[in-house]
Amino acid sequence: MPAIVAYLASTPDPRQSAEIVKAFVRPHLDDRQYAKGSRELDRLVSNLPTVLKDMSQDRSRGLGR
Repeated sequence: MPAIVAYLASTPDPRQSAEIVKAFVRPHLDDRQYAKGSRELDRLVSNLPTVLKDMSQDRSRGLGR
């Protein structure tokens, strides 16, 4: 997930970028997987500032993944 977070954080419109990711992965997932992934991306975009802060704190503590 760190790669997706980094990608979303580097774009001017993370919500639109998440929609693009969803469009590209859709053919590779069944309906259940797609629904779960879509919810996860939506939640990630909604909480992006907090996620970035948490990741930064983890890295400073040596817990980076």
